[in-house]
Amino acid sequence: GNAIPEPIEICIGDTVNFDNLTNTLSIDCQNDSFLWSISPVSSTAYQFVNNTDEDSISPDVIFNEPGTYQVTLNASNNCDQDSITKPITVLDVPTVDFIPSSLDICETINENTDCYTLDFSDPLLSPTYNFNSSQDPLYNWTISGGVLGVDYTFENGTSQDSKYPIIKFCTFGIYQLTVSINGVSCPGSDNSTFTFTYEQTPIIENNNLLQELCSGDQTQEVVYNSDMPSATYSYTITADAEISGYEGIDFINGIPIITLINSPPSHVTNNLTIPFTPTIVNCTGNPTAFLFTLTPTPLIPNPTTAICSE
Repeated sequence: GNAIPEPIEICIGDTVNFDNLTNTLSIDCQNDSFLWSISPVSSTAYQFVNNTDEDSISPDVIFNEPGTYQVTLNASNNCDQDSITKPITVLDVPTVDFIPSSLDICETINENTDCYTLDFSDPLLSPTYNFNSSQDPLYNWTISGGVLGVDYTFENGTSQDSKYPIIKFCTFGIYQLTVSINGVSCPGSDNSTFTFTYEQTPIIENNNLLQELCSGDQTQEVVYNSDMPSATYSYTITADAEISGYEGIDFINGIPIITLINSPPSHVTNNLTIPFTPTIVNCTGNPTAFLFTLTPTPLIPNPTTAICSE
């Protein structure tokens, strides 16, 4: 008979001694021989050390890769042979990583009234933990870029020690969220950082969006205005074919005073539309359109009438 003693679980990199408990070891002239085998077989996952090998009575082995291995001892002598197999689990140092490692969110000041919540139990956000221990490592979340309880809060009973916390952010800013883990079954630690960029989207605050004109009138100057003074603007132009007077003018910073013509022979009101869109860094707001309607100038034709005389 023989046995492979506990521990059944060891940590990666530890040296484990396979203590041979075969009952004939203390009896002389038995011609005992032993063969230790480990599966799955690997040239890198483990190695015999301290001048021992697979034929040693009680060899020492270092496991370099985590996993579950089957360790078999075959013992034989002049009388018979016997074997026994036991599993041994090699635990890894825990690791953590974020994939992806960032998230950019844009919201208007009105949308921000409900704040923005990150739920790290969501598979799209959750960190990737790697450990094969029966015990979870210890977790600790730290956040830079805001004030705990003011700019962000842990929600739904989660905390800085949770594996998958739920965190509500109520202040625009750039936040660095770092989760650190420390092994319980095996010593070792790791950490990873997730960047959350929470930016404000500008809102157009111009109200007088319609100017009704006659052909040849000058427009009123328009200054683009949003709730964020540093916003920049882009624009497009849509005009009926009879409208002229706007060509070649840059409206990037506003709509200057211009003279618009509703060219004859137009006899209907035509439109010039200039939608403009505010942007702050990576956040683009909704477009707002200025509309200019132009009534054509009355035109009385001057026909020639032929008169016959007697």
